[in-house]
Amino acid sequence: MENPLLYAVLFLAGYVLSVFYGRVLESDVGEQLAAYYMDSSHLAVWPASFLNQLAASFVQILFIFFCGFSAVGFGFLILFFAFKGAFLGFCAINILTLGGIKPLAVYWFCVCLPNILLLLVNLWIAGYSAQLSNSLFQSVFCGGAPRGHLEANARRLIVRTIISMPLLCLLCILGTGIAVLAVGIAA
Repeated sequence: MENPLLYAVLFLAGYVLSVFYGRVLESDVGEQLAAYYMDSSHLAVWPASFLNQLAASFVQILFIFFCGFSAVGFGFLILFFAFKGAFLGFCAINILTLGGIKPLAVYWFCVCLPNILLLLVNLWIAGYSAQLSNSLFQSVFCGGAPRGHLEANARRLIVRTIISMPLLCLLCILGTGIAVLAVGIAA
């Protein structure tokens, strides 16, 4: 559970499965999400788009951080990455169904590409979060983690999370720039 590649595979599995099931099932929620993302006017304004992306990325990284301080946090991490992929895939297939390839390309450049950039940082922090969560699990259910493991894992997670904050800001600037550029080209 400590390997970030597992979470990446779960993200991709969620994406692919939701694309498959999104084609089979028709829902009003999918249509509403597609309509929201096909209206790219909310992505064209740089400050608002940047702040929205920054807030979303900080909420995600804090969720991953706090999962490390739970004995069952690795289970929440599994669900988080699977549902994140499923949501992006579900939106993509509904946009393709309702709008065609051009709105899908705009969605992919404006939403998916910045999310994939942020996913890399999330996966990095998730590995350390899972290590701490597994150490806590051992302490609670298996008679204790090896001496010094909890403190070392907590320290690593805290330091990596603090290091990731400026990186998230830079990736949000890059993602917002890509989104504004893609909306400008598509218009």
